[in-house]
Amino acid sequence: MKTPTVQANKATVEQQLLPSDPHIALKAMIKTTEALIDFSEREAQALAKSDMLNFSIMQDEKTVITDRYVQLAREFQSRLNEFRGADPGLLDRLEKLQVELGDNAKHNNGIIDRMQKKSEKKATNSLLEIQEMSQNHKTDFVTKI
Repeated sequence: MKTPTVQANKATVEQQLLPSDPHIALKAMIKTTEALIDFSEREAQALAKSDMLNFSIMQDEKTVITDRYVQLAREFQSRLNEFRGADPGLLDRLEKLQVELGDNAKHNNGIIDRMQKKSEKKATNSLLEIQEMSQNHKTDFVTKI
């Protein structure tokens, strides 16, 4: 499962998830982004070890974390004017974390793409070998009595 990319679409926020105070809301966004970065690093480790069982198990957790992140990011985007006057240090930190998250996602998706292409190539080669073997070794299914 590839890591989803967040699109900056305006969304109506049915329920406010971020705190009203921009300073506290920024800290909540930073915390959630850091959690997603930590997850992407654990995912990268599983991919590097070709630990597909662990990688597969992680996908449910990934869905929960990314869904929450997307909801918070949409709310943040819709309240952007509130954050313009917030602590520049926190804004800068959030921006750097989001860049890191994007880089991690690209890296992990690249590994997944390469693994998928390798698997597809192996499957195609196996099918071709089986086809060749069946053509070269005719089997007579009629039994002689």
